[in-house]
Amino acid sequence: MMNLQFTKNLKVKLSSFGIALIFWIIIVTTGDYSHSIDVRLQVTGIPVGKILVNEIPQTAKIRIDGEGKYLFSILFFEDASVHLDLSEVGNDAIIPITPDMVVLPRMSHEMHVQSVIYPSSVHIKLDDLINKKVPVVDQISCQPIDGYTLIGNIKLSPDSVTLSGPKSTLSNIDKVLTEEVNLKGQDSGFNGTVELAQFPDSLRIRTDHKTVLYTGDVQKLLEYTFKEIPIRVLNKPARMEIIPLPSSAAVTAIGGERYLVTLKPENFYLFIDYEKAHNANLGSSQDGVLIQYKTLSDVEIVQIFPPYVMLEKRRKN
Repeated sequence: MMNLQFTKNLKVKLSSFGIALIFWIIIVTTGDYSHSIDVRLQVTGIPVGKILVNEIPQTAKIRIDGEGKYLFSILFFEDASVHLDLSEVGNDAIIPITPDMVVLPRMSHEMHVQSVIYPSSVHIKLDDLINKKVPVVDQISCQPIDGYTLIGNIKLSPDSVTLSGPKSTLSNIDKVLTEEVNLKGQDSGFNGTVELAQFPDSLRIRTDHKTVLYTGDVQKLLEYTFKEIPIRVLNKPARMEIIPLPSSAAVTAIGGERYLVTLKPENFYLFIDYEKAHNANLGSSQDGVLIQYKTLSDVEIVQIFPPYVMLEKRRKN
């Protein structure tokens, strides 16, 4: 019976309650109130060519008073803020936060800012904003399967990026790293995209690229012997002719098959350093003087035949 009594004329009762609630809100919001609220602390007017380098509070706590309806609007619908104007400050300054720096919404212009509770001041540090171009260094490892090899270095595109940030910070940065990538079981060329390692937000450094492309060439290993490679004699006496016997040698090298077949005998450099061999007796034996060579990129020289040469000396007329 009690439930039936309550639900009887329910629409009329709800309407009466709604009207009463509206009148209560009108009465309450027409009164004057004082309240503390958190508002955004907004930096404005940073001079051209400057950047803020220290952390500052994101919000400020203020005390305001005025009619309840305006306070209600700020709390739930509109946004107040403290404007921190840096247009006329030096590189290192402490700025007091005062009530006149609080910007209220247009609908809440009747409100009055009593005080700024926190912070009472803000420490500001500015630095020169500069750009700096630095190389990108990859952290990509490639592990080909047995019998294959990586030809050359992994190539990046772009291979450098432009950083933007505080001068004092960028002066200590000379490269940007990629994230780590580990490629296993490669038996052919590869490519992909890798992200650049990000700087901590506190450094305030931005880059014009977030990612770079990488490419690499993996080829099957091939062993090949190049014949008739001439042997040069370095640091020989001015009035003496030094002739290596024999005057050429064969070089056996291992490298990627497509790369190795493009090489010619003139790509290899065999030599004898006469001054070292004669004065310090380096590289010499009863069989003659040991042939030396300059390393060739992406090629492993596994044998030089013959490994030694005899030197014939002739005085120039």
